[in-house]
Amino acid sequence: MLRTKGIKYMFCYSTEEIAGLLNVSEKTIRNWRSDGLKTIDDKQPYLIRGLDLIEFIKKKNSKSKKPTEFNEMFCLSCKEARTAYKREVKLEQQSKMIVAWALCSECKTKMRKPYKIEAFSDLKKNFTLVDELRLCDSKKASSNFQINDKKENANSEPIQGGLFDEYID
Repeated sequence: MLRTKGIKYMFCYSTEEIAGLLNVSEKTIRNWRSDGLKTIDDKQPYLIRGLDLIEFIKKKNSKSKKPTEFNEMFCLSCKEARTAYKREVKLEQQSKMIVAWALCSECKTKMRKPYKIEAFSDLKKNFTLVDELRLCDSKKASSNFQINDKKENANSEPIQGGLFDEYID
């Protein structure tokens, strides 16, 4: 997935400048021109408006996205959306997101998927939590208060490790 950060929409770029900016080869940029990347005119050196480049990259990135359901993660090995093995996940807070780590139900490869902090109670409903790493209330993150689920009852089972621990550290 290519990033558009650093591309100024009002600037014009040559193929060499774009290649250096995006860390791709000049041949890739020439191929993009044949795939529909607009140039200012047909004269060499070919110049491309930043706005046209940004739109082309966003269109290219959206084609490669594969949507997943809430209880699925994208497995990089299988190249498919998969469920977590035994529905077990480890949760870790990174900045203002919760990252769920799991094993692919098919090939046992590590998978990860970011969720919003507000989805914590839904994660508890959909998955078996094996471990919770550094989860804190985002409004009071400096105090590191544990995230408390308001609907949590006193009879909830403690988090237990299992086969999941063999694969994820």
